[in-house]
Amino acid sequence: MSIVSIIGASELGGALAHKLAIRDRIDEIRLIDPTIGVAAGKTLDIQQAGPIEGFRTRLVSSTELSTVQGSTVISLTGFAKPSATVVQDQRTRSLLKQLIDFEKDAVMVCAGASDRQAIETGLREIKIPRTKLIGSAPSALTSAVRSMIAVEVGKSPSDVSVGVLGMPPANTVILWSEATIAGQKLMQVMEPKTLARLKAQAARLWPPGPFSLASAASRICEAVATGGSDRAYPCFIGLDGEMGARDVVTTITVLLHRWGVNQIVIPSLSAYENVQHQNALEAG
Repeated sequence: MSIVSIIGASELGGALAHKLAIRDRIDEIRLIDPTIGVAAGKTLDIQQAGPIEGFRTRLVSSTELSTVQGSTVISLTGFAKPSATVVQDQRTRSLLKQLIDFEKDAVMVCAGASDRQAIETGLREIKIPRTKLIGSAPSALTSAVRSMIAVEVGKSPSDVSVGVLGMPPANTVILWSEATIAGQKLMQVMEPKTLARLKAQAARLWPPGPFSLASAASRICEAVATGGSDRAYPCFIGLDGEMGARDVVTTITVLLHRWGVNQIVIPSLSAYENVQHQNALEAG
């Protein structure tokens, strides 16, 4: 049975629950938030749309973190009313520790744009295996870059392929040298001045909005919960020797299966992109 627990009934949490429900590939979605009534209201609203949308996914709400027991995937999206009296690092550390205590086998997907630091905390301080703690926001950024290119050339985003590395926003590395449009190299079919303008625009694409983040997280949660996929996803993940780096959380493309990250895909970089990436790793 595939079960995805969403920690936080924020705008992102509600959007992720809805996106997973309407795709109808997850058996059960659990929306968990300590604020009484918030998760319950959102799950009821989504569930009542079931007959209209035609999905049969079961939705459950709770105020207790222990509800994650038995989950295949746990996605962190932010509480509806985050505490203003607790330091962010302490709150993250406490939350991750509690989740691991309740369900150590689940894969954790951090869905927020600012969750790279949370992943670092989980890896370094709580010792969560790096294959079981990832961030999905880079997939939303990659989607935005593909859409931007597609609009420029009058194609569908599905015709565009482009890779992303690094730590957005300040140290993002977009792999323009390997980008393609309908199988053709982008740099061979696009005027240099147009490409320069797109590069400038790409720097303003971070952070993605909640619906884009929810869409990215839903595909990654679904890929894990349903046993894996041949599709590769850009994610935040801790490196362990790949590309010459260790103990750094960065964006890289991965293949997923039931137990988390199955394979890290090492991209081809131009000399300039390699320098950019090394600078990004050092800055991180």
